[in-house]
Amino acid sequence: MPRPQDQIFGTAVDYPNPNWSWSTGGIKCTESRWRVSYKTYLTGGMAAESGKVKQYGKTWLEASLVGVGMLKFWWKVSSPPASYGDHLIFSIGNKAMACLDGETDWKQESFYLPDKPQTDPFNPVTGKDHHILKWSYEKTTPAFHLSQDKGWVDKVQFFPSATMKPLDTQSRTVPSATLGSNTRWRGKIRKRK
Repeated sequence: MPRPQDQIFGTAVDYPNPNWSWSTGGIKCTESRWRVSYKTYLTGGMAAESGKVKQYGKTWLEASLVGVGMLKFWWKVSSPPASYGDHLIFSIGNKAMACLDGETDWKQESFYLPDKPQTDPFNPVTGKDHHILKWSYEKTTPAFHLSQDKGWVDKVQFFPSATMKPLDTQSRTVPSATLGSNTRWRGKIRKRK
């Protein structure tokens, strides 16, 4: 049975998948948890919005899932310019994959979530193909009154590999393609037997 926050955030980002687990938290925040925004959103009348953050604080939204495939989402941020060091960061596991700063309007990102080896055969939560997705707003400056000091996430989509449509049935090389701000992928598609 899904937890209430799983349903709330899943609905807010337009992806109410009962197999995803959502959590939120923060450090040095006045209102640390992410919440649903009915004021700022891309689609569906709502989005996930970061909590208020004090200097040297951060607030995050995490999604836990099991699967291999393509992840797509839209995000935006209202923060001081990059030189101030405040960012909205997206990570897969412990690896930062992309970040936004300044006044950035809605932008789509895409990342491939690969097959991973089984890390603990006795714990399926940390096992094969388990991914932790994390959006975190991190602040190093004092209050900056020219920005809202917030980030938003909306329209999350996940396309499992089994449902991804192959380009064709012939073996061919896929040209190098940008999948996210800092991620590149090159591979082959082979005909299934």
